[in-house]
Amino acid sequence: MSVAALLLLKDEADIASYLLRHLAYHVDEIIAWDNDSTDGTQDLLNAAHAEGIPIFWEHDHDPAYYQGRKMSRMAALALERGH
Repeated sequence: MSVAALLLLKDEADIASYLLRHLAYHVDEIIAWDNDSTDGTQDLLNAAHAEGIPIFWEHDHDPAYYQGRKMSRMAALALERGH
């Protein structure tokens, strides 16, 4: 069984690097969508990937907070990626 963590992020630079490192010990992959952060969160996501943390992330340019719809799409993506 393969397990993925799903994250919706916006301006989470203060906690993102700790969260990603913690999750990396417990899941096979982290799938994250960043909602146009302006605080360096995207840089942290790129740095985590460069360090070998198993993360796949994309920009989420939709400012609306449709958590149910977005998480359902992310869950479908996780299934497509083998989780």
